[in-house]
Amino acid sequence: MLHQTTLVADTAWNNTTTTDTTPPWRSSPANSYDNITIITDLTEEYTDVGATHSLDPGGSNNAIISKETLRLIEDVIFLGLNWLLLVVGVVGNGLSCVVFWRQGLGDRMNVCLFSLGLVDLCCVWWKWTVRKYVRGLHRGFLFSSGCLTMLISVERCVCVWLPLKAASLVSTRSMSMCIVGTVLLIHLLHLVYPFKFSVVSVFDEATNTTRVFTRTTQAFRENQELFDFLENVMVMTVIPVVTFTVVVVATVLTAVRLVRMVKWRKAVSENATMKRSQMSLVKMLLVVSLIYIITSSPKVMLGLVRAFVPQFFRTGDYSNIFQATHVIYLALGTVNSTVNVFVYYSRSSRFRAEVRRLWLCRACVRRSEDTQPEKSRATKTTDHASE
Repeated sequence: MLHQTTLVADTAWNNTTTTDTTPPWRSSPANSYDNITIITDLTEEYTDVGATHSLDPGGSNNAIISKETLRLIEDVIFLGLNWLLLVVGVVGNGLSCVVFWRQGLGDRMNVCLFSLGLVDLCCVWWKWTVRKYVRGLHRGFLFSSGCLTMLISVERCVCVWLPLKAASLVSTRSMSMCIVGTVLLIHLLHLVYPFKFSVVSVFDEATNTTRVFTRTTQAFRENQELFDFLENVMVMTVIPVVTFTVVVVATVLTAVRLVRMVKWRKAVSENATMKRSQMSLVKMLLVVSLIYIITSSPKVMLGLVRAFVPQFFRTGDYSNIFQATHVIYLALGTVNSTVNVFVYYSRSSRFRAEVRRLWLCRACVRRSEDTQPEKSRATKTTDHASE
């Protein structure tokens, strides 16, 4: 829930000296304004004159990344890359959903790719709009995207290794149920974030601006060990490691089988048309899996580091590098949720044909609208002449 509070100048800057112009949220791990606890986290942000920065705990012993370098990384990602990813991600994933919907959701792979596009669309849109008011749920879409990529990788692996039994082993209905169950489970686990943090909107009369902060909830303070286990072990370690491992294994097995199929096709050319289309689909999905593997590697490594390095957290000795690496991994996750449409368009002739049909239909509608007034005028002229 969003709470509104008003700050006056003396209250907003009561922790600074006369020579220090650094805001209090840049100078200490936690500050309180009228019972508002400003805490630090890689995704806690304040909005100020169009700029967005993560809250820096300060006082860090970490010399690997300075505060200036951390702020530079945040500025590049928050002020530059974010808006590009938002526009491209919303348009691209929206187009993907429309195309796969038009191709028909009776096909198992269309269901998978439509669901992946829809989850990626929610991830990109939610991250840069609603996330300031509902804590952490954008990560649910981010992790759901990875899990759906895992399901697609496993489905293709089963299809290339057991082509005659794939339809009976993985039906369209069972795949749809698996997708819905996976997304619900991931979001259920990510409820740890909105239950851990509440969002506070603070109006500063000194600068006439509104900033958005987060504070810990009473539930978190009473059950901190449970929340830490769910966040650091289940969400940030188990899910990324399992998803990443399954995608890697399934991708390798699919690639090995694909190489064998290519060699066999060279030796036996009968029914080659069908095999060529199937191979094109497998190759396209292999590219999708490889992009996921590349962009998810930092997330997996950070999850392991969080589990085994005690001081690698938001207010620990490595706070600067903690925040910088997490900002980068979240940006890479958004990149993974943005670029799939380019893979579909470049690797799938069916996708390109559907996009062209959509464009032609739109052009025909525009031409029809343009010619409609001329037809109306011609009809009126004819009627007038007949009179």
